[in-house]
Amino acid sequence: MKKRFCLILSLLMLCSALPLSVQASGLSFAYIPNQLKNIKDQLPPMETLPSIKLKNDEGEVLPIVYGDYDNITAVHLLEYDSNLDKREDYIDINGKGYMAGEAYDYYPEWGTSAFAFIVDMGAWKVAFNSQGTLTQATKVESNTDYFLTGMPGNEGYVRFTYRRGNNGKVITYISEICEKINSGSILEYAAFYKQNGDLDCYTIKYRVTEETTYKIRYNPKNKPEFGWYEGTDAFGDYGVAYTNSMTTWRDVKTGKLTSQQGLEWDLYALNDAIFSVPPRMSRLR
Repeated sequence: MKKRFCLILSLLMLCSALPLSVQASGLSFAYIPNQLKNIKDQLPPMETLPSIKLKNDEGEVLPIVYGDYDNITAVHLLEYDSNLDKREDYIDINGKGYMAGEAYDYYPEWGTSAFAFIVDMGAWKVAFNSQGTLTQATKVESNTDYFLTGMPGNEGYVRFTYRRGNNGKVITYISEICEKINSGSILEYAAFYKQNGDLDCYTIKYRVTEETTYKIRYNPKNKPEFGWYEGTDAFGDYGVAYTNSMTTWRDVKTGKLTSQQGLEWDLYALNDAIFSVPPRMSRLR
């Protein structure tokens, strides 16, 4: 009972340090531990995933998927449609071969790593490089509570990364956990972990208004390091900006400072109260 009282008291004290506008719209608290092992029982287990063979017996570049799957997307194929049909055992690429490309054209949440193929298998999205090597696998789930927010109706995903070690063996580890919050001032939590299970950084996406969001990256000591802004101003102009400083933002398209003509948006600084005390618990009391 005493531990529960201390936890509630700590959360109330943290709430009092945040701006009234954030408190009023509802704020969720997330348990983002410094070590992945402290949250592993909340995460889905790895499953048997499909594999890809890139050449047939004649040596032609005709990718074949082994295992049960729903769809395969080829990223930046030369002279070929990106949406490939499951019903074809062989995928003809007109003798032009294929090339690895950046997957954000089709899956923005995958970042800018180079993939050649993405295979959908139920709730899983499995990525292969241009050599047919498995590189990442992401599972999307409904009604999740990875970070123990207590908020119902969340949706999240867990990303597994595959890397070949110095001894030639493939190392598999959870590199990212992301959860979209159904309601409140926080839209999204994401935690990024190193190969050894230590927290590398985490991000929080704040809903400041219905048309304005800030996504802030924090280091394990809760210091803001980078920010992304997305919103519409009073004149209806849509803008996207980023910052790697406490006070200065730059327009994504032009790279110009927001203080320059035409970019005078009323942006929060990373050291403002709304971001400086993130609603994160690093340990359970």
